[in-house]
Amino acid sequence: KFASRFHTQKSDPASDAEDLDRHVVIAGYGRVGQMLGRLLDKRDIPHIGIDLDPDRVAALRATGRPVHFGDASRRDLMLAVGAQRAGAIAVTLNAPKDVERLVTDLRQSWPGIPIFARAHDRAQARRLNKLGAQRVTPETVEISLHLAEGLLCQLGVPDEVARHIIEPEREAENLPIPPA
Repeated sequence: KFASRFHTQKSDPASDAEDLDRHVVIAGYGRVGQMLGRLLDKRDIPHIGIDLDPDRVAALRATGRPVHFGDASRRDLMLAVGAQRAGAIAVTLNAPKDVERLVTDLRQSWPGIPIFARAHDRAQARRLNKLGAQRVTPETVEISLHLAEGLLCQLGVPDEVARHIIEPEREAENLPIPPA
């Protein structure tokens, strides 16, 4: 365990990010951040993650995942992973107040870079949108819609009809993009 933490701390985010441009920075590489990373990999979209769990980072780095140990609220770390050159920043932290603080800091530091954020609920989604996140997904809403679609299909509603029922709800939950 000690060796894995030592290895994690010795990773060099600046050297991993030096050739990246228009990449995605994922702040929080837990289950949501890892899923984003896997989906980005499917389209060969470069990304780099930051996470505060040294054991998680060590395990993921051992499998070749582009993730580094650290606090995404540290400007020096964000510069090291090339946040200033990023095509987007995804904030997937699980702590609502930390997400709000980070979105605020990111918007002030890099006003032109799109920020995508995970929200706990609708109220937080609205706050994050006001703080400058371009797209916010409230996890409780998306989970509800996904479950509802599956339930409708199980009850005999054709897949296409179920999607037709769910999509307007999903669109209604999308918060407006704040003016530039």
